[in-house]
Amino acid sequence: MSSRWTEVTLRSVAEVIMGQSPPGSTYNEEGDGLPFFQGVKDFNYRHPTTRVYCSAPSRIAQPGDILLSVRAPIGQVNVADRVCAIGRGLSIIRARNPRDCRFIEFVLRFLEPSWHAIEGTGSVFGNATKKDLESLILPWPPERERHAIGHILGTLDDKIELLRRMNETLEAMAQALFKSWFVDFDPVIDNALEAGNPIPDQLKGKAKRRLALGNKRKPLPKHIRRLFPDRFIASELGPIPAGWGIRSLDEIAEYLNGVAWQKYRAKEGEPSLPVIKIRELREGITPASDRASLDVPEEYIVEDGDVLFSWSGSLLVKIWCGGQGILNQHLFKVSSKHYPKWFYYLWTSEHLDRFQRIAADKATTMGHIKRSHLSESYVLVPNSTLLGKMTTIIEPLVEKQIANKIACRTLANIRDALLPKLISGEIRVENAEEFLEERGPC
Repeated sequence: MSSRWTEVTLRSVAEVIMGQSPPGSTYNEEGDGLPFFQGVKDFNYRHPTTRVYCSAPSRIAQPGDILLSVRAPIGQVNVADRVCAIGRGLSIIRARNPRDCRFIEFVLRFLEPSWHAIEGTGSVFGNATKKDLESLILPWPPERERHAIGHILGTLDDKIELLRRMNETLEAMAQALFKSWFVDFDPVIDNALEAGNPIPDQLKGKAKRRLALGNKRKPLPKHIRRLFPDRFIASELGPIPAGWGIRSLDEIAEYLNGVAWQKYRAKEGEPSLPVIKIRELREGITPASDRASLDVPEEYIVEDGDVLFSWSGSLLVKIWCGGQGILNQHLFKVSSKHYPKWFYYLWTSEHLDRFQRIAADKATTMGHIKRSHLSESYVLVPNSTLLGKMTTIIEPLVEKQIANKIACRTLANIRDALLPKLISGEIRVENAEEFLEERGPC
């Protein structure tokens, strides 16, 4: 640490406000009151995700306030991006000088592992108190350096956040197109109405809503819309577009279950890959992830861009972009020789709600689905010409998401490597640019 740096307590540079949970009767999901965050389950990458509101909040955070978890896992950090209420699982860290907020945020992130180290010792008894937080010792460089460090690390974080938000938009666009084409049948309804063909009773409500939109309907361009049928036929699933086939999930894709990685447990010092379990699917690879040797059969190695589906415990469908890893049991790697990635990814996602309900009904065991449920989950398959045109529209949305996720991982690795070096003073601000250049473009 530079001789010009000092150490300060958190109390001397920030106000600490402990959360308080109002009566449960004040919670709602209708948007009445303020967004309410109880703990880390509400945390996202940098800003929390609103799931519940509170009509009578007791502790209110302002935009820019740091939110720190005070219950296990202690020390995790998010930042309020709106006025919100917090419960007992969180505290508000409000910088006395607003310009120090970003620096304090990164120091607290730097200190997070130290909380994990003492959680199991009983030193904080599963909870961090106001006194624990206020007595935290922070490295404290001169003002100019504090703000420069906050700016350098914050710029990397902001780039990651921008890419994440872009991906949310891309995913929403892909899901909306899929729903319009395969669930609501909007282009087929438009064609049937234009051709004067009958609308099945089950779809008359949708057709009426389409007509009511008038000029806001925004139909597909004619050269694309004409590839869709203009009538419906009866099927075991109800009315479907004429000429489309019905398949099951396991007919359009292969669902490869993971390997018992313990048979391939890595020995110290030998080349290895991280094991991708449900936790890694949710949170990414961490230093705590188990590792397996490279003797694992090749089909169980996961690459960026692979579709993974956890069929047990927390059921999730994601396109993996966390780097090479080993597929654990309870996860499927989904692939197909005959259909594009977007097609089997979105159809598997379409059935996820049903799969989650099936798993939730297994109250006496860890919730899961069986392979038979894949066979019972149906897919509508258009002709190859239309499927090809759909691919030219949706595939770029999915591929851009993959590229953005990989870029996020690269930026996060750079930030995480730079964070301890800047906070400890090992690298000075003026040398940070050289550090970034050595690790490639941001």
